[in-house]
Amino acid sequence: MPPPPKPPRNVAGAALHRLLARAPRGAQAWAITHRDNTVFRIDTATNDATRLGVVGGSDAAAERLALLGDGLWITGRGVGLVELDPTSGAVRRTIDIGGTGIDVVSAVGALWVPVRTPAVDRTGLPTMTAVRRVGADGSVKTVATARGRVDVHGLAAGLGSVWIADNRSGVLYRLAT
Repeated sequence: MPPPPKPPRNVAGAALHRLLARAPRGAQAWAITHRDNTVFRIDTATNDATRLGVVGGSDAAAERLALLGDGLWITGRGVGLVELDPTSGAVRRTIDIGGTGIDVVSAVGALWVPVRTPAVDRTGLPTMTAVRRVGADGSVKTVATARGRVDVHGLAAGLGSVWIADNRSGVLYRLAT
């Protein structure tokens, strides 16, 4: 009889028990906990987590992150778009995206951020008003505007496009990059 399987490895210890989002790059990954908005850098070779700091205020829920260039970008409920130094966690800048971000993905040298109004943000619903393309230089361009209700339940980049899944309506939207 073979030995029992080993239990799953505890990624970065108990510090990340409320892990919500992650962004891997080589020997490092970053994670954020949306309950207390704490950002961690994880050494993927040793599984050690380093607390980098907190993003957003007490009424915010920083939920999503992405890497672009040499920056770590974060958004979420009550949070616009914030760039952090991925090594120190220091805030580099905040970009006005005309609302708060529902999610964020990096594609073709830019960030793609579905945004919602402050009124919708307070409800916690993922109902977007537009998708903003944010360049590494901080330039913001609206690339799509919602006509009717569009809920963002998934965001991904691939095959020359950014994809938005609206599970409520059963629709997968494609934005050419």
